[in-house]
Amino acid sequence: MLNEKKYRINDVNKILLTMMIGLYFLIVGIDNILDYQTNFNFVVHVMKMDTINTGNVFKWRAVNSNILHHLSYWSIIATEILISVLSIFSVFIMIRQLIQKKQELNLAFSKIAVMLSIALFFFGFITIGGEWWYMWQSPIWNGIGPASKYIPFFIGVLIYFEK
Repeated sequence: MLNEKKYRINDVNKILLTMMIGLYFLIVGIDNILDYQTNFNFVVHVMKMDTINTGNVFKWRAVNSNILHHLSYWSIIATEILISVLSIFSVFIMIRQLIQKKQELNLAFSKIAVMLSIALFFFGFITIGGEWWYMWQSPIWNGIGPASKYIPFFIGVLIYFEK
């Protein structure tokens, strides 16, 4: 009986973690839509590379197309909303499974959402923004630090999901 309660507490924790991730990305995605210009400006400056070291030999990578700026920003927003939808959908599936006393929760959508979160922060912000467009050189438009703090959390969640 005690072991079963511990097992169920772990399931509830997985549901809560997934719900928190879904709500976080829902708020971020909606904020980015409602206050479009604030973070759009961030994307524009990173892609234009206009605030990095003037002698940087990789400035040829700069993108000055307003259409590509908007497409890039909308791809970020779409990823945030997708993570939110997958997470919230997964919460409903897991709650139903918990009520039905299934032996194991199906965490597939949760894991996909968490991997997309890692992809957004690591690949999108650190790899593309940070290294391709040298965001780390910008004294103003540098999102490496904020992006970096999320990655260990999401990796920890993936590890916990394997318990």
